Amino acid sequence: RSPSRGLGDVYKRQDLRIIAEANGVESARDVRVLISDVNEDPSGFSLSSNSVPEDSSSGTTVGKFRSFDPEGGALSYTLEPANSANHNQHFSINGDELILASSLSNGSYVVHARVTDDAGKYQIQRFLIEATNLDRPPANISLSNLSLAENQPAGTLVGILSATDPDGDEVRFSLPDAPVLIYENIAFKIEGDRLLSVAPMDHEPKDPLDVLIRATDST
Repeated sequence: RSPSRGLGDVYKRQDLRIIAEANGVESARDVRVLISDVNEDPSGFSLSSNSVPEDSSSGTTVGKFRSFDPEGGALSYTLEPANSANHNQHFSINGDELILASSLSNGSYVVHARVTDDAGKYQIQRFLIEATNLDRPPANISLSNLSLAENQPAGTLVGILSATDPDGDEVRFSLPDAPVLIYENIAFKIEGDRLLSVAPMDHEPKDPLDVLIRATDST
């Protein structure tokens, strides 16, 4: 008599023959074994990508979760509660996608995620997400002084150049080639962060003088 089958139970039939021997006499009996399916945990829980550029906006997709259910059931993905062992507060899940809930600074972030099958079996996995450095150009170029008395000798200090680099890199200054009808770069030179004149200047021909400055970071 077959055992009662519950909802969703799956049985595989296996026919066996049992042979017994005693004093040279064999006896055989055929039996049928019913092997019931036991729901197993999802396996192979992974993420398609574990990096995202720093300062990416909220809603940016980090990667897609992947997992395998031995029974072929539907899988769902959730985040474990945020705590001191993870950074789950910076992430959310949309379907099978891990997405940013907030912008990330350069660094490493731990995510604890759960995959659950339709029978309630689950697996929890730790993922390490890297917010990769995004090399950003220098900004806010400024000159400490914007005036110079006429007829000063060549090499007179005009002012000190400065700029900010979002990544904290060293900044170098130079005078790029520029249209002479717009910029007066040929009248100046740069030494380090110092803007210097290359010849005495006369006030009358043109006032003011426009100078194009290039700031380059060390990367």
